Amino acid sequence: MRHLIPIIVFIVIPILNWLLQSEKPYNLNKTRYYYDVRYIEPENLRYYVNSKFDTLYNSRIDEIEREVLREHIIILQHECSNEQIIRSRLMMNAKWSGDEKAYNRASNYDMPKCTKLSLIT
Repeated sequence: MRHLIPIIVFIVIPILNWLLQSEKPYNLNKTRYYYDVRYIEPENLRYYVNSKFDTLYNSRIDEIEREVLREHIIILQHECSNEQIIRSRLMMNAKWSGDEKAYNRASNYDMPKCTKLSLIT
């Protein structure tokens, strides 16, 4: 049994180390584990970290913030696409019905996610 201890140590420790390192250092949503809020300036994009973030990731903050920005952009692209689809459908429905006021409202349909996306890209 004693001869198995080094083997177990050489297998278990690297696996535990990998599991701990593969943990994402942030989350875009507040959770039990990620509760300290941080912002990326000047975009004012919010993300959450845990209490150990500064200690563990101080040397990688710029890299992590680029990753946070990329993730925000991907989400905004999806949400903007949804807004464009809604606007397009509203315009088509108004055009088919011949309702000029509805068409004008659809043309001016507010797309805040697209606006935000254009500001950060």
